[in-house]
Amino acid sequence: MKPHLAFSINFVPHAVERYRDRLKPGLTVEEAGMDLERIATHAHLAWNPPGWFGGSSRNDVTMFLLIGDDAVFPLTPSSDGKSLVALTCRVRGSFSPHVRAIRNLRRKQRKAKTGRATGPVQAAY
Repeated sequence: MKPHLAFSINFVPHAVERYRDRLKPGLTVEEAGMDLERIATHAHLAWNPPGWFGGSSRNDVTMFLLIGDDAVFPLTPSSDGKSLVALTCRVRGSFSPHVRAIRNLRRKQRKAKTGRATGPVQAAY
């Protein structure tokens, strides 16, 4: 018998948008958020991502929320430590780690040329 643990998972707007873009393009962002709330209760939590995931560039990811075999939400603890925060949605068949690294490098170089900030932006969700 597995113990039942209850805690909340908060999906940042970026994660909801990526979920909608990659898996539910017919929904509005609000509908995608409601869909995530509904299906997250049936998802699987894992310490390690599936083999196809390829890793994360963030070192604060502690767990992964798996929806079926094709969608993964990297999770990090909230600032108060009382919940987990889903950062983005990655799906099987999207960018490989190598392609993602090249894309991110090019984006960083473009931002440097235009003088736009490349560091993290803090926002309240």
